[in-house]
Amino acid sequence: MSMLVSLLLLIFLPNQDTRTENWKEDLHFFQQQFKAKHVKPFARLSEAEFDSAIQQIQPDKLTDQQVILKLWQILARVGDSHSRINPPNSIRMTQYPLAVMHLTDGWYVWGIDQSEKQVLQGKLIKIGNTPIDEACKKLMTIITAENPSQAQIFLKQFLVMPEPLQFVGILPPIERATFTILDKHQVERTVTLVPITSKRPVWELAIQSKTWPAHLQQNRPPNGLVWLQNNNALYVWYDRCAENPKYPLATWTKDVLQSIDEKQPRKVVIDLRRNGGGNSVLLEPLINQLAKQDINHRDKLAVLIGPATFSSAMMNAFHFRTRTNALLVGEPTGGSPNHPGEVRSFTLPHSKCVVQYSTKLFQLTRDNATTITPDRLITPTSEGFFADRDEVLNQVLQP
Repeated sequence: MSMLVSLLLLIFLPNQDTRTENWKEDLHFFQQQFKAKHVKPFARLSEAEFDSAIQQIQPDKLTDQQVILKLWQILARVGDSHSRINPPNSIRMTQYPLAVMHLTDGWYVWGIDQSEKQVLQGKLIKIGNTPIDEACKKLMTIITAENPSQAQIFLKQFLVMPEPLQFVGILPPIERATFTILDKHQVERTVTLVPITSKRPVWELAIQSKTWPAHLQQNRPPNGLVWLQNNNALYVWYDRCAENPKYPLATWTKDVLQSIDEKQPRKVVIDLRRNGGGNSVLLEPLINQLAKQDINHRDKLAVLIGPATFSSAMMNAFHFRTRTNALLVGEPTGGSPNHPGEVRSFTLPHSKCVVQYSTKLFQLTRDNATTITPDRLITPTSEGFFADRDEVLNQVLQP
């Protein structure tokens, strides 16, 4: 062995040993803290199974990302969608220059590297050699979701990330990946992509949100209201269960109720589709007051829900259903009415991963429901999505 090789080993091995020991300490810390702090960690797997799964992680044989994926796999078995492990920026997962969306009949491409723009609006049918349905099934082993709607939220991320795809055996551990897509002309095409690096790709998008009306923009304020259809319909959105300093919720609630009282709209639409939760109590004043209004009628008051309606927003949707005569419209919620919640967190000492865990059990229904189902199911279609139409809102506004 040359002196140079010996020197390199002396330099490298202690660092590797330190990394391994640090991860072992983090894993032990996670194991003890999660068990002690989570309100009900063993609802779906036993404590022995949990401990065994932690002990089987061998950080010396895994990358940092793979260690985290192992922990995600364990949390998927725990089954609490509020409990998550968020890696720090130093252990980030990567992404292919591809964006997909689940629509009525499958997964569709709405964004991709400009060099492959010919497959925009196409249907994703295979990743590597794995059919899309099988790929989704494999990815579900590392996804914590209480229902299929919430699974969609995670799948659209993981389907375009090399680390999860490789971890579950969909792709080999190489940089390039092939995606088979049935384009909008029904021609099967295969594109090869590499993960995004510091040099950002030039994206081609099939939808142009900048052309949408202000009330549907992606960067709209977290709460607001606007009159539609010649002031005959009041559209009200609530995208975050949190106070908004720029437009306090008390002021917003007053404005909504005053607008209804003054103009007597034909219909009021409350949109919760983008709301991932926060504090459910903040919307209570509006729900309780709407229940007393003349607008509280099934064909006049509508609440829009969908896969991203989660946690406290799901609870708001439930209370609209039980306290008012509102019609719930859209897709099933990502949040479950019977779930652990009220999240707190702790940080792993070495990796700095932030671990979220639930501290309280919620039981809103007497059955085992895992979602709030709409009274009127409207699932976005590929035709409507790529025509930049809000099919749910459009149908609700129809006379």
